[in-house]
Amino acid sequence: MGWQPMTTGERIRKMRRACRVTQSDVAKALGVTNTSVCNWEKGVCTPRAPILKLLADLFGCEVCNLTGVRPPPSFAPRTHLPVAMSLRDCTDADLLAELARRLSHGAAVQARGDGNP
Repeated sequence: MGWQPMTTGERIRKMRRACRVTQSDVAKALGVTNTSVCNWEKGVCTPRAPILKLLADLFGCEVCNLTGVRPPPSFAPRTHLPVAMSLRDCTDADLLAELARRLSHGAAVQARGDGNP
């Protein structure tokens, strides 16, 4: 058996761990259950496109970084990298502050129930 590409669930787990957050933290930020996050990471199921977008925003990456599917050549990448993607330039305190900001924003959106920032 040779090299196997990472699954979407494995990529989600890797990004979550890189951001040093728990499955529960991600679930709260997205307004889903802990079981959902666990099932995504285990490969039982895959999050739908809107949730993938929210996960990418939470982790500071593009959806293609979670799915492993490359965007078409005409795709224009972001012109700036969020704090979570600039790991070389950030301290742990910077990363934790950014994550706390994103998690509190997710909780505010969930409390309002409208999905608008």
